[in-house]
Amino acid sequence: ALSCMWDLRSQEWDCSVPNVRPDSPSAFALPSERRSKAEQAQQTRDIRQANEAAVVRNLMATPLGRAFVRLIYPKGPAGQLEPTWSTFDPNAMTMARKSGWQEAASRIWDILGRHAPESRLLMVQEPTDDDRNSN
Repeated sequence: ALSCMWDLRSQEWDCSVPNVRPDSPSAFALPSERRSKAEQAQQTRDIRQANEAAVVRNLMATPLGRAFVRLIYPKGPAGQLEPTWSTFDPNAMTMARKSGWQEAASRIWDILGRHAPESRLLMVQEPTDDDRNSN
């Protein structure tokens, strides 16, 4: 519920102020209650990070998962994956699109390095289907 109060600066009634009742749990939260909310928020973040790590590790544990992630990155002149590449293009819209694509690929590369560095290294060293077909 909203209550109105007189705003001394504008000399008008301000009805956008929420009505805080003393019996409301958030009105006069004790420090221990605030701390428990902070702990709950931290616990939620920890659970989210653990889920993210589990998903990344499970994806990268399989050859098919590594092949899927490998599709995101272009191959360099030496035939190996390049986590970064040039986004220059004379057309500004094309360059913006390439830059956005690289930003997403960079974020994925960082997540892989944080949660599955061994699998990321294995993915870079594994031969691709193109390598197998050329032999």
